[in-house]
Amino acid sequence: MRISDKEIWTERAHGKIIFETNGVDRFVIAGDGNITPFGEASFLVAATDAPSAVRNSADYRCDGVNDEVEINAAIQAVQTTGLTQGGKVVLSEGNFYLGAKVVVDKFNVALVGAGAFYALGGTDPGFPQTGGTILHVDDTFTDTYAIECKPTNPSVRSLVGCRLEGFAVDGYDTPSFANTSGIYWQVFRGTIENVGVSRLQD
Repeated sequence: MRISDKEIWTERAHGKIIFETNGVDRFVIAGDGNITPFGEASFLVAATDAPSAVRNSADYRCDGVNDEVEINAAIQAVQTTGLTQGGKVVLSEGNFYLGAKVVVDKFNVALVGAGAFYALGGTDPGFPQTGGTILHVDDTFTDTYAIECKPTNPSVRSLVGCRLEGFAVDGYDTPSFANTSGIYWQVFRGTIENVGVSRLQD
């Protein structure tokens, strides 16, 4: 199942689903704002423009180029350290720039940002950035999905217990959207809350 600008699917997501058109089509899955800890391990990934105090305390620090490398490394560290319990990767407030997809491929992993209820739009002056976490699909992006949540083992039908919460995915910086969609979601008993996807393929 994929999630992009005009297609929405979630299993047992809390809250309500909103579709808006403000010159830019987008959807937001509006949750209750509560974050449930996952597993024993938790890692903080700091955006390149995160406050210095946040960057200094982060486990992984992005530089604004291919930030999926640090995000995916944190996900793998959670999965290793948390063993079967999984864990949580926290994305700081700020802008992350993806040159390739973010991959969640094990059970019970939470990817949690600082919020999606703010203006999307990269450098678009009509959409000033005022907070939250945004994942920009960069102009070099070639993968089919910005975020892919599915098992790597083809004999496993789906992941279990994963969670995406509190961030936006935006394709403003991607020429002609590069045939990229937002989220591929192959998860049983998982949740998606406060996640927005904008300006990507259906």
